[in-house]
Amino acid sequence: MRRAALLSLFVLGCPKKSPPVAAAPEARCGLHSDGSQTFGILHVNDVYRIEGLLDGRGGIARLARLRNELEADCPDLLLTHGGDFLSPGLLSKSTNTEVDPARKIRLYGEHMVEMLSWLDGDGEAFDPHMFIAIGNHEFDNGGDVFGPTLDGFVANSGFTWLDTNITWQAVDDSPAPDDDKLMASQVVTFGELKVGLFGMTLEMDAEKLPKYVVLDNDRAQVAEDTIAALDDVDVRIAVTHLDVSDDLALLEAVPSLDLIVGGHNHNAMTRTTEDGRLVLKADADAATVRVVYVTVHPSGLVDVANDAQDDVLATILDGPGDPVVQAEVDRWEAQLADLFCGPDDLDCLKLPLTMTGNAFVAEELEMRRYETNVGDAIADLAVDAYADQGAQLAFINSGGLRLNQTLPADVAFTRRQVEELFPYNAMAYLVELTGAELQGVANRSVEGWEGNGHWLQISGWGFVHDPDANGGDGSATSLSLLPPGGEPVPIDPAATYRVVTNEYLVTSDYGDRDGYTFEVRYVDDVPQGEVDLKERFADLLRAQPVTTLPLDGRICNTQRPDAPCRVPR
Repeated sequence: MRRAALLSLFVLGCPKKSPPVAAAPEARCGLHSDGSQTFGILHVNDVYRIEGLLDGRGGIARLARLRNELEADCPDLLLTHGGDFLSPGLLSKSTNTEVDPARKIRLYGEHMVEMLSWLDGDGEAFDPHMFIAIGNHEFDNGGDVFGPTLDGFVANSGFTWLDTNITWQAVDDSPAPDDDKLMASQVVTFGELKVGLFGMTLEMDAEKLPKYVVLDNDRAQVAEDTIAALDDVDVRIAVTHLDVSDDLALLEAVPSLDLIVGGHNHNAMTRTTEDGRLVLKADADAATVRVVYVTVHPSGLVDVANDAQDDVLATILDGPGDPVVQAEVDRWEAQLADLFCGPDDLDCLKLPLTMTGNAFVAEELEMRRYETNVGDAIADLAVDAYADQGAQLAFINSGGLRLNQTLPADVAFTRRQVEELFPYNAMAYLVELTGAELQGVANRSVEGWEGNGHWLQISGWGFVHDPDANGGDGSATSLSLLPPGGEPVPIDPAATYRVVTNEYLVTSDYGDRDGYTFEVRYVDDVPQGEVDLKERFADLLRAQPVTTLPLDGRICNTQRPDAPCRVPR
């Protein structure tokens, strides 16, 4: 009773006290009350376009807006890019010489350098928190004398280019790139916290590299030496352009490396070493980004929290764009219209070729891992082009098909989408391969099934793809000829078949043929004809007001048992 009476007195006779004021929540980043300190990373990779995708994802303006939002809660934010941006986007290509051969202009990625420099909202200022790895496509254009042009791009940029395993060389009268924004490593300081960053570029055939570039492919040793030279840093981060298998090998070989944020694979992935260190990548064209928070505890322990949760692979980049940056994007888009189309036909890239009768599947996550109806159509055109010379089947590497968008039914497929789908020469050639060699081709297609460009789109034949076979290495089995409208016929290892494939896979003039090593035997020992798959695909679309592309069922993925399949399982 006493407590109840006292309570009544307190309630009725005493003035009310204000409730205790809750302590302000700690900021996401910075120094915390327990002595730990956190900084953030916003990461993208393999961004070839400034305008974003048709479905509302990606784009430099949206990336700038997201950075602003993250910095409001985490001022200590790094922006990293895993390489590949100068090429092969549409604005990086030659302009349309059909308008006027004298007007051939090539931007070589100048627009990407400028727009990436706008990600801090100021295209002129240097951004001390932005770091970019150098990818293989930075060397697509310009040949051996491109070094000074590249150096000019670096000089005009507003960020640091990490060239850790690259040595630059002079070529004849062309000086070596040497701008001071080319850095082997850099240390960023957030209060008392020191973060060391360095880059890593994938191995390329030295004979195919421009002469102004020399790569050191002993990546583990380069990383060890670079980390040893960093001055007492708390966190060590590699910004890489490597295949994910090479990223993991680098982490395993260098225990002092805390985190890799990388590129080259074009699809979002999170990979973990046995001791818990991470490799993180986003989808190409900034369709997704990676948002990472790194906390260093007083003990020196480094914790990495990232945005991959359950079935969410990465952070989707959608919503509005930063209006200032969007205005710069619009300016470049207007310049593209003038350069490509000419002043008398500024809307030539908007020209509808057909309406889609069903979804045209060309998003890279599909194009680089599965059979798609767009891939079927292009490979069919390759066989048709050489039908009178006995062509039986075709295969095309998906790395040469880069629309990276799936268009829904009942929308226009335009000239621009054709140009974006085929960023490279799309010439096709007729060769002869044995059935055993075709098995090797199929094996290479499914190898490293991580969304790589060596995955094939095919016609006239098929196989069963089991990604889980051989301990997760995958398998390609039951190779069969698939005659149009006919029953499948097993491919004979000893037989010879007439095969159409694209130029990149039959010549080493441009690269490593995506790892394909079959002997190139042209029919009659000479390259046959001039077949341009880009023009043939455009003609296919122009032929009818509405185009429907079926999915035939040529590559039967065991993880998709309900998909069409013409191959005996």
